[in-house]
Order: sequence, then C-alpha cells, then structure tokens
Amino acid sequence: MAAVLEDVLRTGGVSSRFQPVVDLETGAVVAYEALARGPSGSALESPRALLHAGEEVGLLAETDWACRNAAVAGALAGGFEPSTVLFVNVEPATLHAPAPEPTSGLWDEARRTLRVVLEVKEEALTAHPAELLHLVSWVRELGWGVAVDDVGAKGGSLALMPLIRPDVIKLDKRVVQERPSAELAEVVNAVTAQEENSPVVVVAKGIENERHLEAALAVGARYGQGWLLGRPEYLPQPLPAAGGPLELHRAAPPRVTGAPFDLLKEEGTVRRAPKRMVYSISRHLERQAVGLGRGAIVLSTFEGRHVFGEATQRRYAAMAMDAALVAALGPGLGAEPAPGVRGSRMGEDDPTLFDWSVVVIGHHFAAALASRGLDVDEDLPDLDRRRDFIVTYDRKRVVEAASLLVGTLLPLSIRELSEQGVDN
Repeated sequence: MAAVLEDVLRTGGVSSRFQPVVDLETGAVVAYEALARGPSGSALESPRALLHAGEEVGLLAETDWACRNAAVAGALAGGFEPSTVLFVNVEPATLHAPAPEPTSGLWDEARRTLRVVLEVKEEALTAHPAELLHLVSWVRELGWGVAVDDVGAKGGSLALMPLIRPDVIKLDKRVVQERPSAELAEVVNAVTAQEENSPVVVVAKGIENERHLEAALAVGARYGQGWLLGRPEYLPQPLPAAGGPLELHRAAPPRVTGAPFDLLKEEGTVRRAPKRMVYSISRHLERQAVGLGRGAIVLSTFEGRHVFGEATQRRYAAMAMDAALVAALGPGLGAEPAPGVRGSRMGEDDPTLFDWSVVVIGHHFAAALASRGLDVDEDLPDLDRRRDFIVTYDRKRVVEAASLLVGTLLPLSIRELSEQGVDN
C-alpha cells in the first residue's frame, strides 16, 4: 500500500471533483466543495480510502496536501469568480505540516484570487480543539473562512461551537434525511443557539429529493448541497456566473492569555471565603455539567496532583463518559489525569499553575468559577484556608475563559503517543 500511495502522490494521481453549494431561496450556485479522488477504478479512488491509506503508512500529511493542492489547482484552472467560495477539506492532524516546496506558489496565487473556506470534520472539534483554535486565527489573518462539516453526526462536538465560532456549519445528511427525533432536535436547537450568539452560515447536506429540500428549509438552512442540486463533477466550462456572494461573518474566537482568575477579575466581583465554600460552589457546577450530558464542556484547573485525588478522579471520569469534552489541567496531572479526561503539558511558568477553576459550557448554559489561594493562611487546616474567587454566568466571559484553557489541551493523537512513551 505504501508503494502504491507513493506512486499516486509522485505522479499527481490525485484530482478533484466539485459539488455545488446552492442558495435554496434562489437556486443559484454560490460555492463549490472540492472532493478529492484517487486514480479512477483503483482501491484509492475515494477520499476516505486515500486518507486512510496515508494514515496507515505514515503519509497522511503528504496525502492531505495532495488533496488540497488538487482542489486549489482545479479551482484556479476552472476560472472561479472572486465571489465564488471554494470549500477545501483539511485534516487537523496535518495543519502544521509545511506545504511541499513545488506547490507554495499555487497557494500564493490562491490567497490572491480565491475565497477559500477550510473545512474540517465534526469529530475534529473534540480530537483537536487546540489546533482548531490556532487554525481559525490563522485563517482569519488570510481573510478566509472555516467550516465544520457533518454537524450532528456526533452530537457531543456541538458543545465546541461557541469556542471555534465557525463561519459555516454544514449539517450532517441525517438532519434532512431521517425522521424527526429528539436527537436531531438537539442538533437543530444547538445550531440555532450558535446562530444567535455568533452569526454563521448554515448549509444542509444530503439533499437528494424534494422532501429533503423541504426539511432543509424547515431547520433553517439558507444553503444546500446534495444530488438534487448537483453531483460532484469536473467543473463545467465555461463556469456559470456566480449567483451572488456567500457572506462570511468571520467572527473570530477570543484570543486571550493568562489565567482564568486574572481574566475574570477584570470585570467581575472578587470575593473571599474559606476553601470549603469554594469547594461547594465547584461541586455545584460539576453537577450542572452532569445534567447537560453530551452537550457539556468541563474544563478545570487544579493546583497539582495532590488535590486531584481518587474521589475527584472518579467524578471526572464519570463526567467524561457522557460529556463532549472534560479536561483537568495542572502541574503533575499529565496527558490523561483520569480515564477519558484530557490533559495538557503545563510548564513551570504557566499562569494557571496555582489556580483552581471550573468552567462549564452547554448549548444554553455557561458558568465559570476561578479562585486563588492566600499565602497568609498556610498555617490553617486546608479547608479553612481562604481563597479569592469569582463566579460568573456571563456567557461571553465564560467562553473567553474556556478558550484560554482549550488552547493548552493535548490533541488526542499526541496523547495516545504519550501513553506509549513516545517523545513528541
């Protein structure tokens, strides 16, 4: 397989087909998604097979770049108008891999002449949240956009939407093709909540008949994609005139640094209480998170392994079984502080090193607690030592605190290597 894939990459055997994205109100084509194809009739013809082979043989970055290059080259050759958007799929695990040297000029031309939206699969939100925050910042600097694909395929990742703030949400085909259910209603409600908090373009995928089209309009999608509207094909020549611009709002995620306590105290009221009271508040927020189920994000910082005891580990492992993302960060906690709980590598100069905080976000709920101990109480019993603390339910400030912590998380791929003792 490695030899076959290397030959495909070396000979330029990856090409693109382009599926139109249509304005459901006017029927006009406003964008195209580039879909990679390997050699026709081969085992590597589908994009899934291509990327799976690349991952299996250690050539994922090279394969992903070949797919991206084929997309951009096809769009440039096809004569895209400045108002037409090109959706290009990317693998978050390869975002930091440099472009192959011979193709750097191709992307320079793309930056000058194309409106590109980089598209990531929904599962990437929970697997690579830190990388996606960096991707969004980089894309904003280029003036491009970010789309999350197949939203609703794995509902838990919807919780990450407030942090990533994508320009485009592409609904999974299940939303329009399956019968209404409580699960699909949760997806629609979560997307609606995201639209209200941060403007976003909604595209319904999988529109293959008139019933699917009716369902797409019912869930609030302005744009659509599917075989009823157009199949993946080579670009027509000449390319039809664009039907109007697909407006991207480009609401960048907050770029914050420091510790949650320092961030929240800028606008919040700092209180002081014994640790036992702060502990009761943190447990209350944890119980709130349990009630949110798979729509929850829980991000906590601890002063060290010594305060992340067995009882706390069990609580966080239990939350991680249902929630979209649970993380426990602090010195000595490592890559996976408890089963299913995400960690980070914290340096000795990390501003959160001696803070204790709990941040909880759901589709319709947001709360944060941030606290800092007082050195003057070191001689008192642990639960009697006083702490300065802030509690807020202001969604904007909670999202900022969450973004700060998410940016430190290890991606799943690195965490798995860490468990095997591989130096990254």
